[in-house]
Amino acid sequence: MTQRGYPPRGGRFGGHGGRGSGGFERSDRQEQLAEITAPYGFVPLGPVVEPPWLQRATEVPFLHDVPFEDGLCGTFDVVVEAETPICVAGRSDERERRPCRIGSTYAIPGSGLRGALRNVVEIASFSRMTLVNDHRYAVRDLQNRELYLGHMADMLTNLRTHKKEPMPLVNAGWLEKPKVGEAEGDDSPAIIRPCHFGKIEYAHLQDEARKRGISGFNPGEKQSSVDKYKKWGDKSLEIQTQITLARMPQPPQIISEFGKIDGQGKSIHGTLVFTGQPNRHDPERKSKGKGAGNAKHHDFVFYGEVTKKIRISKKAFADFEFAHADRGQQHRMQDAPNAEWKYWKDRFERGGRVPVFFLLTKDGEFRAMGLAMMFRLSYAFSIHDVLERSGHSPKAPGLDLAEGLFGTVRKLTTKKTLTLRGRVQIGHAYAQGAPKEEPSRQVVLGAPKASYYPNYVTQSGPNGRAATTRDGKPLYETYMSEGSRLRGWKRYHAQQRPTQQVHPRNVNLANVGTTFRPLAAGTRFTATVNIHNLRPAELGALLWAIDFGGDAGARHTLGLARPLGYGRCRLHVTNWRVRRLIDGEDADQGAAVTAFTSFMEAQLGGQWAASHAIHELIALAQPKDPDSVRYQRLDSEARINEFADAKKPGLGLALKAWAQGAVPRLALSGELEPRGGRSKASQSQVPEVARAAPPRAPPPKWRRGDRLEVELLQLNKKGKWQSEAIHFDAKGTIEGSPPADAEKGKVYSVEVVVGSDPKNLNLKWP
Repeated sequence: MTQRGYPPRGGRFGGHGGRGSGGFERSDRQEQLAEITAPYGFVPLGPVVEPPWLQRATEVPFLHDVPFEDGLCGTFDVVVEAETPICVAGRSDERERRPCRIGSTYAIPGSGLRGALRNVVEIASFSRMTLVNDHRYAVRDLQNRELYLGHMADMLTNLRTHKKEPMPLVNAGWLEKPKVGEAEGDDSPAIIRPCHFGKIEYAHLQDEARKRGISGFNPGEKQSSVDKYKKWGDKSLEIQTQITLARMPQPPQIISEFGKIDGQGKSIHGTLVFTGQPNRHDPERKSKGKGAGNAKHHDFVFYGEVTKKIRISKKAFADFEFAHADRGQQHRMQDAPNAEWKYWKDRFERGGRVPVFFLLTKDGEFRAMGLAMMFRLSYAFSIHDVLERSGHSPKAPGLDLAEGLFGTVRKLTTKKTLTLRGRVQIGHAYAQGAPKEEPSRQVVLGAPKASYYPNYVTQSGPNGRAATTRDGKPLYETYMSEGSRLRGWKRYHAQQRPTQQVHPRNVNLANVGTTFRPLAAGTRFTATVNIHNLRPAELGALLWAIDFGGDAGARHTLGLARPLGYGRCRLHVTNWRVRRLIDGEDADQGAAVTAFTSFMEAQLGGQWAASHAIHELIALAQPKDPDSVRYQRLDSEARINEFADAKKPGLGLALKAWAQGAVPRLALSGELEPRGGRSKASQSQVPEVARAAPPRAPPPKWRRGDRLEVELLQLNKKGKWQSEAIHFDAKGTIEGSPPADAEKGKVYSVEVVVGSDPKNLNLKWP
């Protein structure tokens, strides 16, 4: 979840979007999207396999000191051949990024090659997903009522008209540091002193600016809240005016009055509060009507006070800061606050107060806060929360195969940390011959957002799509859903060739572009790998990762601009110098690989090679046509937002190894073809271990008409297909006429008729 990504090619600039509204509408000339394309995909998570011979290492560090009876030691070389231009960057300056040099020789740092191989080992050995940050992302999705709008606004009775109309559910208040005696221990870094608020139209606000002699203040222009405060200057934000109330406090969820500043009704003394303007507001432009995407046309006045005082816990404050940091909004590596929070944080740290909007639960407890009325709402579940549902808890004490090979540092509890030194060391890969640098490229290296749930969260519809309600509306799983699960291990596609980006006219590459000089295709590197006391199955996992089990077409990707087709590499082993500790005889590569694959088959009931995970891993490593794996397009000038458009028909990121519609369970067709002198190993080399059952999510509360992905098991006595849900712990019988090609092991999307008993669902063919 921490990998960087890049914008699309194909004529339009865009990063990895995810703001539901996008700030503009789809062009009427653009056809409805048929699929989501992306330069990356996901390998589904499976059960965690914990080799029994590694488990003592959590108590006794014997892996380095006590040799295994079948332990292997030695060295070998890995040759890395770049099939497209490659730039594993070294130094960086203001002008361009150049290939890494160690001394005077071009090189790939050992850490880069190690990371690439470890990731494949993790996936192929069904290791635990641990190297992932426990972020709690936030969302502002104006197209999804269930996910966002329903939490922020509802139909309430207007005090003046006595009619129900859309009204905010948020409250207003001043965030500040607790005074002496107000904090409970160290768990309250901040408190909110609630107040009331009203919206003030821009026309009224500009009149107020003119009265105060403030020139050039136009709040309707596209700008941040910080820009507005700077243009207002040092004039007082205090205002005496009148408000017509639309909403009174309705405890416990609503404690703030809300209304419109219009010079009528209740007299108030308040403080002007500015929020950002995402799109230009033109007062001369005719309104599109309710809910039609009109630009924001008002700011706010905070006034009065509410006696209730709200303490903010450390965790809640950390969620707020993450949602208002560069990393939280753009998935950048920096944790620096964004412009708005930076403006206020300096004042907050000095004891000043910050205007915030916040939500309370139905019990009156604090839920979330932000710097705008429609603020980015933190999801209910963090990444680690969602990982727990798939049996991938980073706090589990057991060791997996990847950790046993490469080492780990994992915090299990506040007082206990699991640490283990690796038994595989990978040196720098030095370039051979005289590589040539190619001319500079200037590209935009954008950043994918893990908060874009159509791609990053597993959907329960067919082949990556969202499930649908009875009336055909998409029903997405998100980080707000009780049963949500991560899509899996993220992998960038290998591509057939590099592509050239074309940017809209309004993109200033001097500000957002990255210039780099790659080494030419055909450059070869060689790295030395040292191993110590590995069992055959462990060495086999490493060898399998190097060339994907001998697959002739599979490739790794390394370095900068991988989503643009750079850094596609083929790896192979040479200079084999590995021996058995017990007798000093040369170890056999093929025997090691077969020991690994046999061990995995024994763990997964003979379904390892046939699993979705292995097929998807291999599929993602096959070079693709760049046009089929481009990023979605985002271009405000052309009014194109494929990120938002994809949500309307419920699209999701499809698995590349699955056929559209029905997905056969791929049976194991035999042993993997050996390469490079590998021989078959006897079954006696495979340790006797217990098989791990793949964990599945608990069943949700299905509604009639929901779509569910199931595998066909068998026909019952009445000729109806019995089935088992793919993603949930549930079974059911399918009524109606099945497709002509229906057979045992195939996967179909069916409709729920009755879903109260997860062990006996009533389903029907769509």
